[in-house]
Amino acid sequence: MADKSKTRMNLAAIKKVDPYAKDIVDTSSHVAFYIFNSEQNEWEKTDVEGAFFIYSRNAQPFHSIFINNRLNTTSFVEPITNHLELQAQAPFLLYRNERSRIRGFWFYNSLECERIILLCSLLTH
Repeated sequence: MADKSKTRMNLAAIKKVDPYAKDIVDTSSHVAFYIFNSEQNEWEKTDVEGAFFIYSRNAQPFHSIFINNRLNTTSFVEPITNHLELQAQAPFLLYRNERSRIRGFWFYNSLECERIILLCSLLTH
């Protein structure tokens, strides 16, 4: 019962940012978001960190990533499309988006990371 209530609460938080959100497909308890600085050739930690969700949507793209940010009030959303290039290096999930920016998620739990990597691979093909 508590899990259903928690899921409803999390979905409500996602819907505040994305009104087309339909269902939570998978979650990870804690991730940190990084951006690759190509000029410095190094990863930079951002101010985005928190619970990670893959959710389905009622409109295209039909899946997205959401991080319920614990560090500030700005949440993170990344659409999952077939243009997303993924690279798995658990506990990291690295990707290049449509804007050719290289980004990555560090997962606190490696098993959650591996599960999310598999799901993202399925959703991008």
